[in-house]
Amino acid sequence: MKMLFTVLLAAQILHAGNEVYFGPEFTFTNDAVVKAQRRNPVASDGAEWMNSPVSDGYVTQWKRAIAEQLRTNCPACRIVGEAEYGGAARNIEFRVLYPDGWWYEVTTDPAAVEVKAKPATSQQTASLASRMQRDIFDLARSISLMPHQYLGNGHVNISFTAFRQNPLLLRNFIVDYQNHPTLAIASLGNDPYNAPPIGLLSALARRTFASVIRQFDGFGARSNFDLSLWLVTNIQEQVYTEAWQPHESVPGNWRRKFQAVNMTTISPAIPEQSCRIEIRGHRPQRSANEWLLLVTLYDAKIKSLQRLRAPIALKSEQELEVSVEIGARGRVRLTDRNPARARQELQSYVEGAGLASDAYLQTFL
Repeated sequence: MKMLFTVLLAAQILHAGNEVYFGPEFTFTNDAVVKAQRRNPVASDGAEWMNSPVSDGYVTQWKRAIAEQLRTNCPACRIVGEAEYGGAARNIEFRVLYPDGWWYEVTTDPAAVEVKAKPATSQQTASLASRMQRDIFDLARSISLMPHQYLGNGHVNISFTAFRQNPLLLRNFIVDYQNHPTLAIASLGNDPYNAPPIGLLSALARRTFASVIRQFDGFGARSNFDLSLWLVTNIQEQVYTEAWQPHESVPGNWRRKFQAVNMTTISPAIPEQSCRIEIRGHRPQRSANEWLLLVTLYDAKIKSLQRLRAPIALKSEQELEVSVEIGARGRVRLTDRNPARARQELQSYVEGAGLASDAYLQTFL
């Protein structure tokens, strides 16, 4: 019997046991959308870029195109406006509902049209891949929207349930990811302003991160939500005090978000089943197959780390350090003494999850 999930990506995630669910943030844009984004000169909270009528217009185009497509492919599908699922009152954005309970919604972002979808397990994602390709990626292309090389990004949201009663798993997942800093800026992602790994922050931030991890390890093998919350809170309050945006100031409340691993969505104020880790260090996915590769990777990584009964070693401050330079048209170039570092770290991360690395190296490098 299929379980129907009626959840919001950032508000409600229902889980069966400790299954891990993954929610996408696909983004699509073109020159017209990028040029039309507007800057709000009075914004003081970091949200200075505003949507434009151009991006709203493409959302409307998408709605018309998918409605026409579904008349043939899925007559039982429904399209509902924001007001019907708790969205904004302006009712420009919309959600596509499928008979099996899956959905995706189309929203606006300042420089892109964003698509969020109902979180799914790795196995569910595999079964949905062809639908996602046809009704999201191919449809976007049909109305002249494409994934950008970095604008909009392609954030990966991971349900917190598996980490809730396993603080060691949370600790090892974060450390393992930060031990491979080029993932966020050279292979899987390339937007250091939006999602810097700790290795790209200051030496002080790297030392503080190591100190937080040592403090955590000193607590012993207690397994409760409080210890997980302690780790999240101390990383945010002690390490995420800076952002990698040297050309402009970033308000403190946004510094915690603009990190490769965003944990502002984990808090006692947020319902436990709604907490999630947002991996922001991802360029926009170019296909449903890329999304499936990433979901498969993180699912396998979590499962491999669940088998560990001891903390994995955090690399030294010097080993974590990484640097980049920003070239023409925002292109990011890794400046490291080891020219093969990005390839080595991607291969290490994938194979450490028990997967073959060939498809990842071919796709992301």
